[in-house]
Amino acid sequence: MDKYKLRVYLEDAIKIILDRRQDNPLTILQQYLQATLEGDHILLREYSFLTASPLNRKCFLQQIKKVFHTTTNCFKIITALDYLQLLILVCPEFPKSLMAESIKCLPLADASSSGNIKVSQKVGDDMMFEKYDLNQMQTAVCIFFYYNEFMEQVRKIFLDCQQKETLDIHEECSVYLIFSSISNSIKRLKQPDHPFPTIEEVLETIVYKEPPIEPLKRKLDTEAIVLTSEIESELSGTISYCQFS
Repeated sequence: MDKYKLRVYLEDAIKIILDRRQDNPLTILQQYLQATLEGDHILLREYSFLTASPLNRKCFLQQIKKVFHTTTNCFKIITALDYLQLLILVCPEFPKSLMAESIKCLPLADASSSGNIKVSQKVGDDMMFEKYDLNQMQTAVCIFFYYNEFMEQVRKIFLDCQQKETLDIHEECSVYLIFSSISNSIKRLKQPDHPFPTIEEVLETIVYKEPPIEPLKRKLDTEAIVLTSEIESELSGTISYCQFS
């Protein structure tokens, strides 16, 4: 029950059955489970329900990709506010703060098209009017939504390393210190309540940052099997929160 979050679905199904007060509760339960398997059960639901289980989070990501699936030139570049309005069509309570955190480290569309990597210098609501590449923005939102608690923890780790009151997304910290802190956080969670990436995924993120750690990148690109312990022992250099994101 706890491992697969089955309580979330049973309680939700029972509530729906009681609200409808019909004579066919088993049919309603069957319809509910079928909708859950198809991912339609999260449409227009409260944000707390969307984040109640890993399955719900995955279903939400599938739904938002369905809503904005066009590949025409008209929709390759959009503002963050436009995309937020799109998300609200699926979840009216989708937090603006999560959207803002997702785009904070994204390159602006105009800058990326010219070959430069430039993030927005605006803050608050003004940042929502900036234009971004749709695919990049959608990927960022998916990561920050699915791994929301993990990314918040990473943010705090960088803030602690900088020893400041507010996070500077461009200030670089020791790669080894950042990885060790993230690794310890993941290892302490024997059965996390929220989705967390594996330590191998975190390592690859750090190695392939921009600019990448070239010696380790070559090792990962050329060797069929690389032990995590080998990579850990060779971590060097610095990394910023912007590069990690």
